[in-house]
Amino acid sequence: MKNLILLIIIASTLHACKHDPIIPIEVPFIPSPVDTTFSNPSTPCDSTIIYFENQIRPLIASNCAIPGCHDALTAEEGVVLNNYDNIMSTADIKAFDPEDSDLYEVLIETDPDKRMPPPSTGNSLTSEQITLIYNWIDQGANNNYCSDSACDTVAMSFTNDIHPIIQQYCIGCHSSGVASGGIIMETHSQLQALAFNGSLFGTINHEAGYVPMPYNQTPLDVCFINKIKSWIDDGAPNN
Repeated sequence: MKNLILLIIIASTLHACKHDPIIPIEVPFIPSPVDTTFSNPSTPCDSTIIYFENQIRPLIASNCAIPGCHDALTAEEGVVLNNYDNIMSTADIKAFDPEDSDLYEVLIETDPDKRMPPPSTGNSLTSEQITLIYNWIDQGANNNYCSDSACDTVAMSFTNDIHPIIQQYCIGCHSSGVASGGIIMETHSQLQALAFNGSLFGTINHEAGYVPMPYNQTPLDVCFINKIKSWIDDGAPNN
């Protein structure tokens, strides 16, 4: 009898320790979020693209956003052309549609009283400069910038290297028609004189004792400053 009771207890114990089989829970695989952050601090220049900071802003700043016209202080007719936001908001630019954009229309206006810059200043834009603005708007009027990593400062040519920089950034305020501060920068001899007396490099390098140039604008690209310095160090030749 005792043996029977013992067998019953053992059997009950074994049954109590028996578990249902464990069914693994399938946890769905959740991939890690894709990192879409893209860092590109220096965009190489593409010759097919017009860049606002490199080509358009300096052109407009030098020829339009000048004292007495469309700088922030004067704001002639409510138009301020000193930076991208103001250009887009006050010059009535229609991205991808230059022919319906006031900024372009006033450049090709046949009525001298409506044309900009005013013919009386003797500072009209060239056909190449007008085409540049047309193409920039046609490409979407983007606020873009590019920078080539290499900066060649060896054997600078006045014709090919220095004069184009002056034309783009300075001539709008320092032509015979405007001559801000009594300074004209149209010819090699005029620029050479400024180079020799130290004022050309002093102003673009924002050195103490000189008025920073371009006036009330973003400083020149470091590469351009180095090109001009190299040309001056070589004797500011007319080459």
